[in-house]
Amino acid sequence: MCYGILGIVNICGSNFLVTVKSVGERAAGRIRDGVKVFEVQQVALTPFESRGIEANQKVASQVENFAKLFNGSGSGTGFYFSYHADLTLSHQEWHSQAQGDKTYSINLMKRAEYVWNFDLLKDFLLQGVSNRWFLPLIQGYCSTVLQKHFLGKPLEITLLSRRHTAKAGTRFHQRGIDESGNVANFVETELMVRYNSGETIFSHVQLRGSIPLFWSQKAKSSSKINFKDNRRQN
Repeated sequence: MCYGILGIVNICGSNFLVTVKSVGERAAGRIRDGVKVFEVQQVALTPFESRGIEANQKVASQVENFAKLFNGSGSGTGFYFSYHADLTLSHQEWHSQAQGDKTYSINLMKRAEYVWNFDLLKDFLLQGVSNRWFLPLIQGYCSTVLQKHFLGKPLEITLLSRRHTAKAGTRFHQRGIDESGNVANFVETELMVRYNSGETIFSHVQLRGSIPLFWSQKAKSSSKINFKDNRRQN
């Protein structure tokens, strides 16, 4: 079973097509007009040229390590996609876009900073392949709660977090800001409320990130933090 194409990755000189092998049993959430959001559970890597690949232990090990980045272990992977919506856009941004086909308005170049498989998709973009052939991924969180009766009408609440691809990492290894203005672990969290089957929609976006200064901190350190200029010297 293949749920979509994530792109192409080169491992030890060999190209592999990366596809979504499995997703959650049910949609992780719903946004806008009931559009479903799915969480990746497993990916598959298919070599362009299979001759000698399986016998190469180094390649096999690298393939396994790459797949682990997207494969869940029971608690989910945190990678999400949708067939009919651009998850990198907030509801306000989506609504303010130029009139057109809003059912699938993927704009990778505008919000590529939230597309976690953007590098894997570069070959498709350079060749002008239609975006209906691949799936942009966001990394974060998505969940929807349906309250069937609120003042006699249905109420749907969705929480969607999208994590920036720049300067991401574990808490103590990524701190502060870089020379391009990207702060560590920058996350955009959107709370969407749909009332009466979408007759009324509320959306609130909250941003968080590391302190925008050049600083670092040792893991498990309780000592005073020393701020310093750790930029590269020319």
